Amino acid sequence: MKQALIPLALLAGLATAQHANADQTYHFDSSLQGWQVVDGGLYSHAASGGNAGGYIEITDNTSADFQLQAPTSALGNWNSYLGGNLSFDAKNINGEASDWPNFGTITFTGAGLSLSRQVAITSPGFLPDDGQWHTFSIALTPALWGTELTTVFSNLASWHINAESHFGISEVVGIDNIRLTAAAAPSPVPEPSAGLMALAGLGCIGWLARRRKRLRHD
Repeated sequence: MKQALIPLALLAGLATAQHANADQTYHFDSSLQGWQVVDGGLYSHAASGGNAGGYIEITDNTSADFQLQAPTSALGNWNSYLGGNLSFDAKNINGEASDWPNFGTITFTGAGLSLSRQVAITSPGFLPDDGQWHTFSIALTPALWGTELTTVFSNLASWHINAESHFGISEVVGIDNIRLTAAAAPSPVPEPSAGLMALAGLGCIGWLARRRKRLRHD
């Protein structure tokens, strides 16, 4: 009877696992992973020099703000990421002044709506010219984005990162480690059927213990 408890534990584990949320991370170690730059900017994959490994290198070549566009594989239903976090690493490669206020603006579009917010940075457009990688992040919460975030995330059609950092057509920017982290999953609540099966298993253990006790006395 003890062996019967093993599959019960596995079933309980499966019931919990189905509520887990998977994170997304783009390291760009060997490719662009489906990302592209739109609205201006020459871009390419750099095999080394990232944080760490490869990264996306973007050279400004128009007066428009260049935007990193997520691949279609990263779209769809995002409601499991409500309450999570979005972050990326950026580097000012050629030392141009970071004086463009739109740097780090994230735009989500879906269900006929478009929402934009800026990542957490020291000041608008701040990308240090120290030649180092810096991490920028933003919470994916309705408190920050508004209640429409749930509607947009129900069927996300596109999302972009504005990487334009300089007032002019001369900066070179590196982007690496785009991360989408899901909110921490709540404590699992056992399925009613799993709970009943577990109680039945405990009852069997008690019955076996009483039976052994009687046999020792006989």
